[in-house]
Amino acid sequence: GERAIIPPLGGLNVSIQSPKPAGETSVVIYIDNIAYQVVGQPAIETGTTVNFISRNETNTPIFSDSLEPLGISADGNLVLFQEYAADLTNANLYLRNMTTQTSISINDEWTRVAALSADGSTVAFSSRTRDGEIDIYNVNTGLLEEGVISAAANQLDSNPQVNLDRITHLSISASGRFVLFTTRASLDGRPELKTDSGTASRGGRILYLYDKLAKSLERISTDSYGALPSSRGNGTAPGVVMAAISADGRYVAFEASYKGLAANDANIFYRNIFLKDRKTQETTVIGRALNNSIPSTDTGPALSAITTDGKYVYFSGLAAYFAPEYRDPGGGVGPTVDLRYSVESDDIEVVAPVSGSEELVHGKQINNETMSLNGEYIFFEKYNDVVNSEGIIGRFDKDSSAGDGLWGSTPVYRANMLTDTIEYATKSDQNNAIHALRFAPVFFTSGDGRYVVVRSEDNKIAPPDALAQSHKKLFRIDLGTGLTLSDSDNDGYIDYADAFPFDDFEARDSDWDLIGDLADNDDDNDFLPDEYELDNDYNPLFPFDGLEDRDN
Repeated sequence: GERAIIPPLGGLNVSIQSPKPAGETSVVIYIDNIAYQVVGQPAIETGTTVNFISRNETNTPIFSDSLEPLGISADGNLVLFQEYAADLTNANLYLRNMTTQTSISINDEWTRVAALSADGSTVAFSSRTRDGEIDIYNVNTGLLEEGVISAAANQLDSNPQVNLDRITHLSISASGRFVLFTTRASLDGRPELKTDSGTASRGGRILYLYDKLAKSLERISTDSYGALPSSRGNGTAPGVVMAAISADGRYVAFEASYKGLAANDANIFYRNIFLKDRKTQETTVIGRALNNSIPSTDTGPALSAITTDGKYVYFSGLAAYFAPEYRDPGGGVGPTVDLRYSVESDDIEVVAPVSGSEELVHGKQINNETMSLNGEYIFFEKYNDVVNSEGIIGRFDKDSSAGDGLWGSTPVYRANMLTDTIEYATKSDQNNAIHALRFAPVFFTSGDGRYVVVRSEDNKIAPPDALAQSHKKLFRIDLGTGLTLSDSDNDGYIDYADAFPFDDFEARDSDWDLIGDLADNDDDNDFLPDEYELDNDYNPLFPFDGLEDRDN
């Protein structure tokens, strides 16, 4: 209530006063005795709540052999999951709306891979009987676009000779425009990726991008000149293993074992992290050790994510190569440390959130990291050595000695990177531990960092109509706090998926030239005006079709 004097700022006399009780955020700032009132929202006390997810279209609890979480929207409202029998029959792919408490079935057969865009607008998936194709479901309209690979393959080659093969990884950009997927097939008439022995059969996995707006395909796992790497690399899963893309589609980070893909890869064919800049077409290795060398080990770096704004790539690697100061004093090359690569500065730093006891998280083995849109929160699972139990009631072991039958269950934590604090995430509103079953994927988290989706057989948190023993259940844990997701210009595009978040006229910049698509007369920057491309049957959003020699 009393007016407090602040040391002069720039020659101005400044003081501050709160006219309301403590805990409310209204405040008056006096500058040269002129009062300015700043009114904020009162602090809301929030706690952890748990919501049951796994219900079908009639809102009946699902009791199948298997339940699998597949994604969650950035605001935590939509959850993608599937149920299926042990023989992969009687399957359904569901999208659950947590606000309306309704589920819709998108696919009525087993889904091999699927992804939900952060904005909740798009679901991309590949089915059991058509596992070499991708179907795209528009959440807003309810329309299903089937077979997008075959439909778009002619964009890469006039005679694509499409040879569909199983889709093994699928991810999607924040707005749902760009879909990344891996396959062993050549979709553009070019040779399949060969092994070191020169054999093309069952070659390495190739990374492609499908642009939903342009309806075009682009091969991503090429060198800076568009050529294939010299070989598929080493390991049991050669080629591309997984990938992630920035919201605007410019940067693609992917984990792969390739040889001769990047100019700076030293011709090493062990697994590493690559970054493709789609604007410059440059491909680089970013998982470089402290001496700028490429780790020559089968247990190379593992990709976690690329931030929505495309500024950072998060991955993990062995301490011996990236952070010797954290190396196990007992010998060996571990443990695994968490790393962040800056796209702008080309630097790597160790990400080291600490708990209240000042214990470094990466001082122990951690697994399965996810994060919020731009890395403000990092989620991870960690067994045995609990970082900060916060009085949570429960047991976490890798065995069943506790007699609870929850073998392999592990706790999930949320690290706040802004405050360097860690909190326990898999807990109920009664402060009981929720046992997340340790079968991949262990958990999914929302882009705002507030929600965690886990799979569990824990009955103590299930609703009365879902108390079935030995059946997996899906739960959404609301931690009560997270990022605020805004649409600053009220144009219908959330800021993280809006290239111009403060311009209600523009939202997309397809060629990353800082000119919005509506104002730009050459959206794909191929030096052919959009009007000319439309008049001559070219694609104004696909830059490579302008290179075709149509008259030979």
